[in-house]
Formats: sequence, structure tokens, C-alpha cells
Amino acid sequence: MQLANGVTLLAKNGKVIRSDSWFGNQKKIILKNGYNQILVEYSAEIKEPFGDDEVKILSSYIIDFNGNNEIVHLSIPVLESHHDFEAFKINPEWRMINSDGVVKKITINKLNKEGFQLGRNYEKELAVFNSKKLASSIDIKPSTDTDNNTIPIEGCCSFNKSQLSKVMLRYWYINASKNVREDFIFWSNHQYLK
Repeated sequence: MQLANGVTLLAKNGKVIRSDSWFGNQKKIILKNGYNQILVEYSAEIKEPFGDDEVKILSSYIIDFNGNNEIVHLSIPVLESHHDFEAFKINPEWRMINSDGVVKKITINKLNKEGFQLGRNYEKELAVFNSKKLASSIDIKPSTDTDNNTIPIEGCCSFNKSQLSKVMLRYWYINASKNVREDFIFWSNHQYLK
């Protein structure tokens, strides 16, 4: 993936991108084939009508997409004025185009955080966002079959409501780091000793 000027990659697939220096932003990133999720922000110098130019930074955006053995370019319209920035906030026009010029389907979400922001834990915020996204993808509808407790999940087989905790626990365990898995196993083994 190639990033447009002013675009900074903050995280990929739930893991924060670490940089050796303030200006060490990568412009080319290698991602795995299949589903990917990136967290990006955009900054630009904006011309103010009656004063000095000002550096503005957009909120962080989560972009989900699928890719397979291709080069893609993440772009954003040129934002030169305060008006451009405000318009983008209302309608964020991120675009991803592959090397054949085909516009790829992407899902865009703003990663909001209320209040003063001195530092952010993007990995934690992404985990919370993704857990809410998983929960919101559960479509609870009255069933016409005999089991009225079945919940269909997009892209997955149906399961009984009583299995929801098991499915979510399995999801988080699979996506956890080795250390978190070990901590969880230790914790669960010692719960029965109390």
C-alpha cells in the first residue's frame, strides 16, 4: 500500500506502527492478503485568510478493505482551506485505487475520542471499536424455525444465544497476543481454586 502525502499510518490490523523518529512515517506498507484494517490520520498546512498558516490534523480514521497480491494507493482530496477540512469531516472521501486504476471497496469509520487528547492507546481503542462492530453485526431477528434463540452472524454460521459468550471469548482469544493468552489461561485456571 502506498499512502498519499500528509497521510500517516497509525496502526495496521490492530497493532500500532512504531516509528524511530517524529518524521519517520512510512509511505509504503506491506499488508497480508485478504482482510486488512488500517488506522490513518491526515495533516496539512492550511492557509488562513487573516493570519499565519496553520497545521490541521483530521481525526483518526479506520479503513477496512480486502486485497490480494496487488498494489493499492490510499488517497484523499487536496484540503487547502478550513472549509475543505470541515467538508471532509462531514463526508470523508478516502479512496483506494489499485494499480489497474480500479477503485476498491473500503469501509470508513472515524475513531472518536472525547475530551482532551494528550496520548492515545490506539490498540485498546481499536479493540473496543472492533468488539462493538462485532456486536453490532449480530442481527437479532425473530426466527421462523423452532429455535427462537438463534442469532445469525454475518459471514458465519448461526449459533444459539447461550453460545454467544463462547463465540466472543474464542474470537478474543484467537486475536490476543501470546502474553495475553497465557495470562488468561493462568487466570481461568485459578478461578476454580477460590
